[in-house]
Amino acid sequence: MLRRCDPVAWLLDQVDAAQREPEIKITDEDLADFVNLPEFSTGLVGSESNGFMSLRGMVTLSGDPSSGKTWFALGAALNSALSGWDVHYIAAEAEDVIKRRIHHAFGISPPPKFYLHAIEPGLRVDDILERLSKWIVSTRTLLVLDSLSTLMSFMKRDSRESQWEAQGRMETFLMGLRKFTRGDVSIINISETNAKGEAKGRTINYRSDMAVHFKLVDGSEAKEITVVKAWELSIGYIGRAMIDAKGPGLSLVYNGPVSSGPEEDGF
Repeated sequence: MLRRCDPVAWLLDQVDAAQREPEIKITDEDLADFVNLPEFSTGLVGSESNGFMSLRGMVTLSGDPSSGKTWFALGAALNSALSGWDVHYIAAEAEDVIKRRIHHAFGISPPPKFYLHAIEPGLRVDDILERLSKWIVSTRTLLVLDSLSTLMSFMKRDSRESQWEAQGRMETFLMGLRKFTRGDVSIINISETNAKGEAKGRTINYRSDMAVHFKLVDGSEAKEITVVKAWELSIGYIGRAMIDAKGPGLSLVYNGPVSSGPEEDGF
């Protein structure tokens, strides 16, 4: 009833519940609800890209440096802001690069609902959770963390808590936001990959609704995009894309399976 009568008050109650939740357990009910979560924009540019993938809930983008994940995330963030979402882009690194890309796409200023935040070193997990919570003031809020692993690497923490335990607390909070708000607060996590080519963090893909992997194509500027996890939606190879010359986002140059597509290496 409160969600219908006063959606903002309901939302703030759910954010508070997410802060107090010690662990998030993914239930069958949560999975069944995934396809009904609000959908936000992808980072694929152009009408020809519509229908190739949809994003909702908590999404993790992983890949090596320069594999296109940040460009895709920035495109998703700006397009979502243009479609009415409140978007908070948390830049843990390369804030100047993000600003240049925004300026290239939109001139002097980004869309009114797009907010860029820099995070200074030395904060604790609880400080970050408090800031994120204060920024959530309306339904249809998208949080973009670029990147979660970098953010955790320069954060202060208790000597008894490892970096991965601290990141686990952050992931639990983010998934709690998605679960308690039923997707009214959605999240994009950007993650580098480890030596095995997996997203950094022991549980980030498990806690996410969707996981998308980006890979450089040898001898080319193209990026390969593969959905490696998605509740109740198709997974698999999306296609090859290039950085869009007109602004943030990636343009598909080939979609569907190719003979030289991703091998069966865990992705």
